[in-house]
Amino acid sequence: MKNIKIYLLVMVMSLSLAASAQNATEGDAVDKTLGFGFKGGVNLSNLVGDIEDVELRTTYHFGLYSKYQINDRLAIQPEVLYSLQGTQSKFNAEAKRDFSFLNIPIIAKYYFGDFNLQFGPQVGILIDAEIANADLEFNDIEVGTSETDFSLVLGAGYEMNGQFEVGARYNWGLSNLIDDEVASLLDQSVRNSVVQFYLGFSF
Repeated sequence: MKNIKIYLLVMVMSLSLAASAQNATEGDAVDKTLGFGFKGGVNLSNLVGDIEDVELRTTYHFGLYSKYQINDRLAIQPEVLYSLQGTQSKFNAEAKRDFSFLNIPIIAKYYFGDFNLQFGPQVGILIDAEIANADLEFNDIEVGTSETDFSLVLGAGYEMNGQFEVGARYNWGLSNLIDDEVASLLDQSVRNSVVQFYLGFSF
């Protein structure tokens, strides 16, 4: 199952890149309103809710995006991102929980000159879930973890020369990461809480 999900991730990102290359050659009329690019950066990730003795963990994200510029003030930017999230123990950084997601945010960007504010929904598809103890022994916890994660994204960015962008976002998890059946037995709720810093390049 894990290999199938990784294959699907690679396929989706490859198709996105192919679509960007095709559309980029369709003429100036498209170039004025439709752009493509890739981005990546750092996650400051944690889990919140019915969980104790954990703290922020530094991970990463990367992926592709397209941007449709509706007018000088407003753009819509769908993205496909691989994001490693989770948390770590306050007492031993080697004791951690890893959640790999294929995140698909659809972001509205409102511009003030070169600055922009960002807002939109995000759905995450679970690729893998593991827990590691202090001895670096990994155990799969995909069973018992929800397959999808819904978040609300808030952020801000600064674009340079129409190609480079730096920005920051907060992904506010709305879904319980614990599978519904397990959550009903344990009466627990755990959600994602992720701060992201990124650099993007449009082409």
